[in-house]
Amino acid sequence: MKKLSRAKNTMRNTLWGAIYRVATLIGPFAIKTIIIKELGQEYNGLSTLFTSVLTVLNLANLGFNSSLVFTMYKAIAEDDKPALCAMLKFYRKVYRIVGLVILGMGLAVMPFLPWLVKNDCPPDVNLYVLFAIYLSESVLDYLMFAYNNATFTAFQRNDVTLKISTVRYVVQYTLQAAVLLIFSNYYAYIILLPLMVIPNNVAVYLAARKHYPDIVCQGELDPVTKKDIYKRVGTLFGHKLGNTFLVSIDSIIISSFLGLTALSLYSNYYYILTAVNGLVEIVTKSVLEAAAQPEDGFAIRDRDVVAMTEAIVARAQGNYASIDDIAADV
Repeated sequence: MKKLSRAKNTMRNTLWGAIYRVATLIGPFAIKTIIIKELGQEYNGLSTLFTSVLTVLNLANLGFNSSLVFTMYKAIAEDDKPALCAMLKFYRKVYRIVGLVILGMGLAVMPFLPWLVKNDCPPDVNLYVLFAIYLSESVLDYLMFAYNNATFTAFQRNDVTLKISTVRYVVQYTLQAAVLLIFSNYYAYIILLPLMVIPNNVAVYLAARKHYPDIVCQGELDPVTKKDIYKRVGTLFGHKLGNTFLVSIDSIIISSFLGLTALSLYSNYYYILTAVNGLVEIVTKSVLEAAAQPEDGFAIRDRDVVAMTEAIVARAQGNYASIDDIAADV
């Protein structure tokens, strides 16, 4: 199995994480702007509403992603290929079940869609058809090889999947912008969402076979490991539930009581706030993954957190001395 040093992995993940984040910050901002100018605020509100509904439905994941990846760290440190293969097979099964559950929940929600939009729904769209297209994007992602992402995360090679995702979104945003500018058709715009999932997930699968050909879906997890995974899922679900309600429920409530135009305006301001947090998250996630490695991980102490927090706040406020300032005083 291929292993790289913690420092090199962290540097790669941070670099490609930054590139990916920039692409996925600029792209949606441009798309939002084009939708508002070409179609109107209501259409931008529809995109936000359906994304929020699907985020709630994705609670069916329960936090298996993080819990299983954490379990894989030990197997990687011990070079236990049979255990890794069994975990990947288990992960594939979980993803398929989650995908089908989300499909069922999405179909159950569809009859209530008119109640989630207050009065200002565009007259030339069918809410059921639009939601079905958005739903198909999430379901396809779970059913088509997405479980292979766990392998790259466990080996701290997120840079591989980030490269693939960056290309996917650059192509997707370019095509969506072209479709909106040329045809001004919302259906043509959103049909690209599920279509782009297919090449993305196939590319991740092929990359996994190239980098880790020995890790395939075979074998069975022992009861002790399964119990440990389920225990972690229970712990992580509470955090995921709180975060989902914090991020998504407000959009659904705004749409239901105030309408799509109000939701569109709200989402534009909220997008700016989350963009800043996203840039900070790139570095912190890479460092935390490096710290969690059993073989050569490291402890994050309270004083480290305090030092980093103080440094970030000082830099943001301009409350620091540069080398030139110190040299001038000396």
